[in-house]
Amino acid sequence: MTYDARVTRPQKPMQPVPSQLCPAMASQHITKPASTKAKYVHRLDTPQGVRKELAALYAEARRGTVDSTDAYRLSLMLGQLAKVMEVADLADRLDALETASASHLRRLA
Repeated sequence: MTYDARVTRPQKPMQPVPSQLCPAMASQHITKPASTKAKYVHRLDTPQGVRKELAALYAEARRGTVDSTDAYRLSLMLGQLAKVMEVADLADRLDALETASASHLRRLA
């Protein structure tokens, strides 16, 4: 089973300049647009890649480069991805055991 390893984290949209919100605020501080550069994302097709991505997300949240709400949501998605991989791996192992067991029973009969 393969997974799309080219997933990128959602980037924050450009922040509106205060003067766009209210012309009266034009003389006040102007915010910089949020960065639109895509960040490197670890391969998400293995549990190890998901673990590395989760660790990187944690580090970014601790540094404050990712909003804690976004980090929480992304960590939930990474957790679900890890569970899907675990279930798929267990299903593959169960299929292999059932095949081996059926083969063994045929030889005994």
